Amino acid sequence: MWDQAAIDRLTKLWNDGLSGAKIMEDLNDFFHRGFTRNSIIGKARRLGLAKREGPSNIPTGPRTAWGKPGPKAYLTPEQKREHRAALVRAHYARAKERLAALPKVPKQPRSASRPKPGELLERMNGPRKGRMTLDEVQAAKACLFPFGHRPTMLYCGGKRAPGRSYCAECCEVAYQPTVRQLQGGLAS
Repeated sequence: MWDQAAIDRLTKLWNDGLSGAKIMEDLNDFFHRGFTRNSIIGKARRLGLAKREGPSNIPTGPRTAWGKPGPKAYLTPEQKREHRAALVRAHYARAKERLAALPKVPKQPRSASRPKPGELLERMNGPRKGRMTLDEVQAAKACLFPFGHRPTMLYCGGKRAPGRSYCAECCEVAYQPTVRQLQGGLAS
C-alpha cells in the first residue's frame, strides 16, 4: 500500500502543514486507494516526520472561547454540575420553543353518541352484573375488557363489536383517537 510515490507525497503534504484528514483525502484521490487518517498519522510517525503543534497540543485555559471545555480543561465537580445544569436548561428551552411552534389541535366537538370519559367510566365501574371470569368469556367469545386485578380479575362479558376484542362501550375507553386522527377528522 505504501509505495515510494505515496511516501513522497505524504512527506510533502505533511511538511506543508496539512492535517491527517486532508492528506488522507488527497492521497485517496491521487492514488485511488483506501488510506485512513490513522494510517496517515501512523506512517508519518514511523517515518519520523516532524511533530506539529496541533489543536490538541495547544495549552488552553479551563474554557475555550465558545464556553465548552477545552482539550486540557480540568473542571471541579461544582463546575461540572453547573455545566450539566446549563446544558439541561438549554435543552428544555429548545424543547419548549419547538413545542410552542407546533400547530394547535382544535378541540373537536363531542358527538351526542359519544359519552364524556367520566360518564363512561362511571357506567363501566357501576354494578358488576354481567361480569365474567376469563374461562366464561373465552367460552362465550364475549368482551375481554378487564376489571380489577389478578387473581380476582373479571371481564366485561358484553357482546363483542365486529372485528374487536371489546364491546362497543369498552371500545370507547380502550381505543382513543390519536392526535393525527383528531387533526384530520378521522376519529372513529
